[in-house]
Amino acid sequence: MSNGASNASREILRARGLRKNYRMGSTSLEVLKGIELTVARGERLAVVGASGAGKSTLLHVLGGLDRPTGGSVWFDGVSIYDQPLGELNRLRNRKVGFVFQAYQLLPELDAAENVSLPGWVSRQSGHQVRRRAEELLASVGLGDRLRHRPAELSGGEQQRVAIARALVNEPEILFADEPTGNLDSATGAAVIELLLRLQRERGMTLILVTHEMDIARHCQRVLEMRDGVLSGH
Repeated sequence: MSNGASNASREILRARGLRKNYRMGSTSLEVLKGIELTVARGERLAVVGASGAGKSTLLHVLGGLDRPTGGSVWFDGVSIYDQPLGELNRLRNRKVGFVFQAYQLLPELDAAENVSLPGWVSRQSGHQVRRRAEELLASVGLGDRLRHRPAELSGGEQQRVAIARALVNEPEILFADEPTGNLDSATGAAVIELLLRLQRERGMTLILVTHEMDIARHCQRVLEMRDGVLSGH
């Protein structure tokens, strides 16, 4: 196999010339300024930077949540924003997992139901999805919280539910956007340890956004976002 083919097989995500602008009245705010990024399959990558630097915007654009103003994102050789909306939604549902700072759990659903949601969206067998949700909750230490609603769980427990939800469709890549931002230091450290363990066990690619270098150092590569520009190696 040629080096080019070998490199392509190891690459899971590529961004080229990525730009994102937002309109603010009569002006345009440029948040991403020509981002270039290649991520290897199974890699742990951290993106650090101050608040407002564009980290979350980058994550949302890379993960198919927010269409860029310019440039392209390639996932497994597919230019995702060239796909019809239905195909983009299916790709994101089946191959991508997200963990957010604010958990984003539905308050009327219990833990197992929240974890099951992505499986229901992809129209998988309800029985299989429920079993997988229960197994995932057990793996993150919440096997005895299956029927608890978010209001009955601590912040750390809610984030563990959110992590399990992100994994229920067995994604190839996991995006974590400030996953410890709403947690105290001890709980946050436990959540990061959990994320890293699950990433290793499942062989996923992990892209982690954080403003804390102590967290970023757990990753194999650290890039800095500053004023819409990504730097590092």
